[in-house]
Formats: sequence, C-alpha cells, structure tokens
Amino acid sequence: MSGITVVVTASDRHRHFLVTHDVHLDRAQVLSHLSAGAYLIAEKGGVPCGFLRHSRFWGTIPFIDMIGVAPFFRRRGIGR
Repeated sequence: MSGITVVVTASDRHRHFLVTHDVHLDRAQVLSHLSAGAYLIAEKGGVPCGFLRHSRFWGTIPFIDMIGVAPFFRRRGIGR
C-alpha cells in the first residue's frame, strides 16, 4: 500500500484495531486509554496501520508508553 502516512487522534472507529494490536493491555485498559485520548493512529489510505499510546510522567511530562505497527505494515516506512 503506497501513499502518505497520516496521524490522527484515535476515535471509536479505531477500537477494534487497538484492542487487537495493543497486546500489552487487556480490552478494558485499551478502552480506558482510548476514552482518555491517549492514542494516536497512523493510517495509510484511511486504513489503521500503527499506533502510539502516550501518558504523562509525574502528571506533567509527556511520555510515550508504546508504539506498535500492524505486522502487514512493518518495514514499510510507517514511522518516517
């Protein structure tokens, strides 16, 4: 799949993608983070291909908790 990678704030339409691909959290935790606005989604052609989960360290310092790329999109320059 070619095209530009677009980064968007995750919404409810990304729920299945996040529950499937953020394997370090259970479903309830993923949904909690999603409702808190803690995910960014990388998309190619409108298809979710990766995510970034973030939080605040000590309540103030931005911190990247996890970066994940769906297996099909790995090694294809999603993070560039």
